[in-house]
Amino acid sequence: MNFNLLLSSSEHFLKLSSEIFVFTFVPKDNLDLIKSKGLLSAAKLIEDEVVLKAVKGKKAQKFKQDIEKKLSDPEWQEIVSGVSSFFTLPDWQQLSEKHFIFQNDLVPIRINLTKLINEESGVKLLGVELEPYNSKKKEQPNRERKLSLKEIKDFINKQPSELWKNYDNPDNDKYAPEVPHLIIIVPSGKIKSKYLDL
Repeated sequence: MNFNLLLSSSEHFLKLSSEIFVFTFVPKDNLDLIKSKGLLSAAKLIEDEVVLKAVKGKKAQKFKQDIEKKLSDPEWQEIVSGVSSFFTLPDWQQLSEKHFIFQNDLVPIRINLTKLINEESGVKLLGVELEPYNSKKKEQPNRERKLSLKEIKDFINKQPSELWKNYDNPDNDKYAPEVPHLIIIVPSGKIKSKYLDL
């Protein structure tokens, strides 16, 4: 995907709004599928063989096995049961054309958190990688925890360069290690398309 094209196409997302939006990236070829099925968590995705194959192709079975394993692990259950999102668009200067986003032809979409929370019950908002990993600490309770809307707004108001300052992936072969992001957990396992800015 053309790097400059993605930069320019994402500018329309940056308009001011009283509503709270976060971002996720999806394969460009799956936009029509997302419009009809919604944005599925990994746990929900593996329940639908047709959608799973459409999204993951030849990697579908391995992906399913990996998610089933994580669902049996208490440390991963909530994460794979939700949709991962960024508080802002990335700090593009950190990413080369080898990055996961470009290599997989991903495009940004916005999730309207305000509308989702007002209309859906039981939504959980889990912040992850909120502070850098420290091998010298046995516990880091603030690294992963539930967030209030006020806390989410505080993250949204930060500059991408601030949120991505600890990004540790010189080869650009991973998604966003050590970048604060948000897991949106909906009881149904999916975010309906009406909450998405496609």
